[in-house]
Amino acid sequence: MTANALASVSLDPPLLLVCVDHSARTHAHLHARKRFGVNVLAADQRRISQYYARPVEEQIEKESSARFDRTPTELPYCRAR
Repeated sequence: MTANALASVSLDPPLLLVCVDHSARTHAHLHARKRFGVNVLAADQRRISQYYARPVEEQIEKESSARFDRTPTELPYCRAR
């Protein structure tokens, strides 16, 4: 998903605030896992942000141009360009 706002809540422990619509597909995932990763994109990666801002029905995998790896805890992160 693409979030339009993110706020730091605490440095110790590291906590972030992001608001997600209850009807969003990501909401159920966040609620179940209690964790998420954050990818801060550069200006020239706007296409990636726009892709994930669309409803899932409109997403076509090959259009995103993003390539993801996973952390040891299975959180996805966007590979460096």
